[in-house]
Amino acid sequence: MLIENQSFYSHFLPTPANKIPMPSPEIKVGYNKQRGTWIVNIPAVLSESGERERPSFATKSRAQAHKDAQDARLLNDGSAGATLGRVERDIAAKAFQRLQLDRPEFDPSELLTAVSEYLETRDRRRRSKLFKEGFEEWMNWTFAQTHKGKPISDSYRKQIRQVLPRVPTLHGLLMCEITPEDVEAALRATLRPEHKQMRNGMVRVLNACFGYSKERGWLDNIPIRKDTKADTGQKEPEILTPDQVTRLLSTCLAMDRELLGFYVIALFGGIRPTGELSKLQWNHVFAGGGKRIHVPAEVSKTGRIRYVPIEPTLKAWLEFIQPPHVGPVSPRGRLERRRKKIESAAGIIPWPQDGMRHSYASYWMATHRDEDRCRDNMGHRTKDQLTNHYRQHTTEEEAQAFWGLIPEIVLKISPIGAVVSS
Repeated sequence: MLIENQSFYSHFLPTPANKIPMPSPEIKVGYNKQRGTWIVNIPAVLSESGERERPSFATKSRAQAHKDAQDARLLNDGSAGATLGRVERDIAAKAFQRLQLDRPEFDPSELLTAVSEYLETRDRRRRSKLFKEGFEEWMNWTFAQTHKGKPISDSYRKQIRQVLPRVPTLHGLLMCEITPEDVEAALRATLRPEHKQMRNGMVRVLNACFGYSKERGWLDNIPIRKDTKADTGQKEPEILTPDQVTRLLSTCLAMDRELLGFYVIALFGGIRPTGELSKLQWNHVFAGGGKRIHVPAEVSKTGRIRYVPIEPTLKAWLEFIQPPHVGPVSPRGRLERRRKKIESAAGIIPWPQDGMRHSYASYWMATHRDEDRCRDNMGHRTKDQLTNHYRQHTTEEEAQAFWGLIPEIVLKISPIGAVVSS
């Protein structure tokens, strides 16, 4: 039944409860004098396509027939609201009111757009997961992966585990609702501005987690901007001075002699402390008859076998330590905590990142000046990696002091030496 005092087409639109005047679109027939054709003007809200339509006809009767067909369509399919009940029409009217209050001259089809966007948002939220839940799932998945047939490194596992408790403000957010501003706020809340390396490490972990989440439909876009990473700039790699090495070894002798083998192989053999020394066995050290260390593929970070020559300084320390020919080089149990105690007691604060490996490369190159051999010893594939990230230019005098740190010299120089040798 048509509503009294309203046009035919207003029956297909909701009736505002508060009588706010609203546009009442109609399908009209008109004549285009310029073209000499009859036009049927169909507003977007009444068309099948949802867009304004203006088909043209040669005669008025054909145009009228098309208009009548459109009127019949509206009556038959009820797509514009003819079959809506009173409650539905009232709700639709309130929705139109909200749109009109937001923007008086709105397109009525925006109501459909708003409903579509709401449904998309609702579906996206239903598919998503809380950050804490999603991070833990990604972490477990990552720990189960292998790289070149080997499990991921212990250092990367540790780095991943440290991130979640440091970003508590993200825990209760849905993955799909996290913004770049949320990530930035979480990082600033837990890190000081000078902690650039730590910040970039956390960003790499978060980026991997968000990438995993995007693949599973938990979010649409990764909420990390390019400027989220800190600009660390290009700087010389940090190395340990001969004096620092002396203090380190003498402190280790006095406090925790069991770690001495770990330190001397890292310093004078250049073996990676975290990824390789944690897996290296003493039989690997003595596999070459005391002339070279065998780093098997399953121990090497790159998954490639390499042999590292045992320099005279390292040989002297191995003879001094008299280690067993079997068992792990790195003692099992609280290695990181024990290292921190020794390094702090030696006064090396902060500890330079990859400082022992940087030192080996720098002092070895200052002595031998052979990039190809040094690259083979380090397990690098390119010279650029050695030059850009590991080698610091040192003098021959500094290199001689470093390689001259045999046990007798360290014990003689260090005040702790007297205690150890007594």
